[in-house]
Amino acid sequence: MTGDTALERSVLWLLERQSPEGWWVGELETNVTMTAEHVLLMRFLGIGLDPICEGAARHILRSQREDGSWALYFDGPADLSTTIEAYVALKVLGVDPSSEPMARALGVIRQQGGVARARVFTKIWLALFGEYPWEGIPSMPPELVYLPPSVPLNLYDFACWARGTIAPLLIVLSRRPRRPLGVSLRELIVPGTERALFRVPGGGRSGGWTGCSRRTSACRGSRAGEGRASS
Repeated sequence: MTGDTALERSVLWLLERQSPEGWWVGELETNVTMTAEHVLLMRFLGIGLDPICEGAARHILRSQREDGSWALYFDGPADLSTTIEAYVALKVLGVDPSSEPMARALGVIRQQGGVARARVFTKIWLALFGEYPWEGIPSMPPELVYLPPSVPLNLYDFACWARGTIAPLLIVLSRRPRRPLGVSLRELIVPGTERALFRVPGGGRSGGWTGCSRRTSACRGSRAGEGRASS
């Protein structure tokens, strides 16, 4: 097929699917982390999962590959963090951990180093349920929002979509909330990696931003205590 033919067929395909009013509508597809994180959000907020349980589990399992993994993008390599989030969501949804799909997924997770090797966002999701130590997650003080645009690393140095993520995350990382997940995830920890769970890569002795954030949080707590004592 020539380039011109492929272009003509693509244009025709789009025109055939255009609404008489002039617009297009279609399903927005992404990897299974969106579904998995929606399940975890509902559990964190205490919202019942029964209305979505069957459909969510079916959607996640439908995207699992033969090796037991899930990919970050279509036809991509096995992705550890995506597989962890899918596995956790399925377990929360009540899928039998001893079932063949779950056993294959767990095998991939452990082969790739377990939860200690996961991305930061995955670790944050697990920390929200006490399944990962907050001490092992990099953080920044929420007071960064006060930095003026003239100061490096101010909030407006980031893209608009990143600001919408960073600002609320700073609050979450400062508050460190924890709610019950309802299932245990100890099997995600590969023996010998326990210490790595509490280390922030590149944090150094002082802990970098993480250490700064901890000291700031301690200072805020101390000031709050002084305020209560004086009142």
